[in-house]
Amino acid sequence: GTHGIRTLIFRFGLVLGHDGGLMRQLLLPFWLGLGGPVGDGRQALSWVHLDDLIAAYQFALERDDLSGVYHICAPHPVSNAEFTRLLGETLKRPTFFRVPATMLKLVYGEGADVMTSGQWVTSERLPESGFTFQYPSLEPALKDIVDKAEQVCPFTGVANPSH
Repeated sequence: GTHGIRTLIFRFGLVLGHDGGLMRQLLLPFWLGLGGPVGDGRQALSWVHLDDLIAAYQFALERDDLSGVYHICAPHPVSNAEFTRLLGETLKRPTFFRVPATMLKLVYGEGADVMTSGQWVTSERLPESGFTFQYPSLEPALKDIVDKAEQVCPFTGVANPSH
């Protein structure tokens, strides 16, 4: 690093958590049965569960031998269509509404870029250093996120007594 200071740069995929970001915007339409793939659905989604991102930061803080650039993405990226299918299955909702990319750009502006374009990125250096992802695959990650999200009513934000 510069001046003897260790430098770490993390580049991460789409961060998935239950209480913000993209999942906050997607859960309600999908829960209402209005979810579907964007455009042709072939776009790559390199993602990471929020818990794994936090764990990666903790791991890096404890390891003085790590420096440089690290990609923090789950080992199994998916296509937009696969993400859509798995989220629909997790919520037990249909996902046959195709979302035109132009409509997404009108609604979310530049934020739509993560859903309309993508790269197949995975972490290599971090696992080689001994880091293990708690959520390497999307299905268990979505189950965890949906379970946590369903503890709060999507309309009111009030705790759901059934959980």
